[in-house]
Amino acid sequence: MYADCIRTNAYQDRLLAFLKTEYGLSPLYLTPAKRGWYGETWRVVANEGVFFLKLVTTMNHRITYQRSFTVLDHLNRHGIDGISRCIKTTTGSLCSCFEDAVLGVFLWVDGENIQNEQTKEKEYAILATVYQVPAVGLVLPGIPWDDSSAQQLYALWQQIADHSHSWNSDTRSLLHLLDLHREKMSYQHRRLRLFAEICHQIESPRWITHGDAGGNLIINGDSSTLVDWDDPLLAPPERDAWFALYWGWDGWCKRAFQEALDSRGLIYKLQPELLAFFTYHTHFKYLSEHLELWLSLVQRRDEIAQKLEDYFKGWMVRQLQVADEKQIR
Repeated sequence: MYADCIRTNAYQDRLLAFLKTEYGLSPLYLTPAKRGWYGETWRVVANEGVFFLKLVTTMNHRITYQRSFTVLDHLNRHGIDGISRCIKTTTGSLCSCFEDAVLGVFLWVDGENIQNEQTKEKEYAILATVYQVPAVGLVLPGIPWDDSSAQQLYALWQQIADHSHSWNSDTRSLLHLLDLHREKMSYQHRRLRLFAEICHQIESPRWITHGDAGGNLIINGDSSTLVDWDDPLLAPPERDAWFALYWGWDGWCKRAFQEALDSRGLIYKLQPELLAFFTYHTHFKYLSEHLELWLSLVQRRDEIAQKLEDYFKGWMVRQLQVADEKQIR
């Protein structure tokens, strides 16, 4: 769980009491849930069933997290299977505030996060079904065709650099790591701006998109559930499909995504320029998330810096290499 506050017995007792008062549950006990990148997560066993709790405290993510509940409820009311199920408070609210956090309660989903050729097909089937749901009545932002994700990274980087004199060796190590990749990130930023300009000119649909589906499919036998709808946006399906480029521009994963659209009568062909844009856009978003966590969670800076170093050497390298093969005419 990514949080700094101490999870004392007193804290847990307050949380259990809150669930009883605000949600009408009779919780028996809770245990940390090893799920989620932001916030703290718990598995709660109650007389009424088993539930998943997620609490978010960082300001940027509080905003998107609060907004996500109306989208998830909208999809639930349209009868979409294979997605998270939100539990309302006793007064009908979709979420609540516990101390300094936004709290969401969901039905617990048993299973493991697995990714392979078969699970990708299940993931894409769920997404294509979601795309069929009209967004009428939802107040949901659209994706910006710009370099804002890179600008956010550089702003956080500058914030850390500006205060480096008052911080310790952990700060200097982080800045050194970022400097090692400065030239490469500068090139990726230029690519992001170029594809953003192109995407402005491309006609594409605006559907309800998940934004991080690949890492959030829970598999339990033949059952699959797409969870963690924390950052939905109105966007083309490439926002969810960009990860398929890991297997190449004509790889099986991209074909599977296209087939999922076709099989549900969604008349749209994935656009290579949009796939490239979302690859670069999401890359900078992931980098920013690492720095936001580093700034927020003082006690865990070594761990987060190591995760950032691993990220620079990890699976995203291949993803960016494939995106880089797309030539701009």
